Amino acid sequence: MGWAKKKGKQQEGRLYLTKVIPLEGEGWLDKFKEPMLAATKIWNSCVWESKQAAKEGREYPT
Repeated sequence: MGWAKKKGKQQEGRLYLTKVIPLEGEGWLDKFKEPMLAATKIWNSCVWESKQAAKEGREYPT
């Protein structure tokens, strides 16, 4: 659990809960391969959309 920080200051109402998963042994990559690929696709589409907005002079999507 931790607070999101912006410019060194804590933001109220921005508490993030995290879970630590040990990556010891084999088989962990198989468990996370599908979510990792999905996250990669989402990230790449966000980057593409931001670049398109910049090219077209639009505001960045939120």
